[in-house]
Amino acid sequence: SKWYLFGMMQESKERQPHFGRITINRIEKDSIKLCSEIPFKSSGTNYQEYFEPIIGIENFPKAKPHYIKFLVRQNIAKRIDEKPLHLSQERIPKEDREISGTPFLCYRLKVKQNKELVRTCLQSGKDLIVISPTELAEEIQKELKKAIENYQQID
Repeated sequence: SKWYLFGMMQESKERQPHFGRITINRIEKDSIKLCSEIPFKSSGTNYQEYFEPIIGIENFPKAKPHYIKFLVRQNIAKRIDEKPLHLSQERIPKEDREISGTPFLCYRLKVKQNKELVRTCLQSGKDLIVISPTELAEEIQKELKKAIENYQQID
């Protein structure tokens, strides 16, 4: 897993300070300088609010959280129950269904759509199916098609 440093950043005197993040392993030891002439200034960011509507670290402030409905193969549902994808995760038993004779359980989250949400869904492969919103399901299908094409091009 990666660790990140969040805070106010200013790459040059010409640019305005902005809220940003740096992967800690990308910070070079020789590039760290003590800047005692620059006083500490809080970014004013409420990190609880920043991370609450997302999976991962990528947050688009103007985006709104949406309900993400997905099905999970029954044989791995215990894992999803014990380690939820997000704190907003809830079961929707009335929408459980069978697909090709395999039982799937229905869940829903309320999060913002970002790359980490897509990656999280893709990690479960055939065991997780996004059913709404349609745009997210189509994005995942597109990524899976690219993966299949890559495998088909291997000699």
